[in-house]
Amino acid sequence: MKKIALFDIDKTLIPYDSFLKWIALVLKKNKSKWLKIPGLVLGGFTAIGKPEKLTRYKEKWLSLADGLAEEEIAELSEKFVKERIIPDLKPGVEEKIKQYKDSGYTVIFATASPEVYFRYLAEYFEVDYFFGTQAQNCDGKWKIVGQNCKGQEKIRRISEKLSENEINKAESVGFSDSMSDYPFSRLVKSFHLVDKKYWKTVKSFIQ
Repeated sequence: MKKIALFDIDKTLIPYDSFLKWIALVLKKNKSKWLKIPGLVLGGFTAIGKPEKLTRYKEKWLSLADGLAEEEIAELSEKFVKERIIPDLKPGVEEKIKQYKDSGYTVIFATASPEVYFRYLAEYFEVDYFFGTQAQNCDGKWKIVGQNCKGQEKIRRISEKLSENEINKAESVGFSDSMSDYPFSRLVKSFHLVDKKYWKTVKSFIQ
């Protein structure tokens, strides 16, 4: 059985939400899409607390990349992770992940942010499994595939690749800045709520 170390990313490994920062770079290449911003901001109020609407709302933000080819998004995303995300990792994060890898843990990243850019962070850390909100380019338009990878959806996605019977829950751990990831407790014995700005635990939940 595998003991796992399960990590959220935004405000857990880095001290901010990455999606809008990535969108800002997309808009530098797709300047004509700036006119859509006011409507997107106003539309956010109707999506609060509603998973299906939140997925579609995130897709509307992702549509700011419409017209940009997969190769352009890949180049932009790889540069974004290398030049912005990795230097902004909370002090102590790299050491903690290395500690778990060296101790034989299966390391998993699970995030609500799009896989199109965070896959490069997963590659940097050489994690065993990586799950994010999936998106693809469909005839020039960027669409979300499936659901926003948040809360129970993270557990569903993980369970498709790694069954609960394969996990040594008693020795497994999870880390997130948000109680929305408390479903991690279905797979791990200890769930650690970390500070949004610093790599330190503010509360632990042990089952």
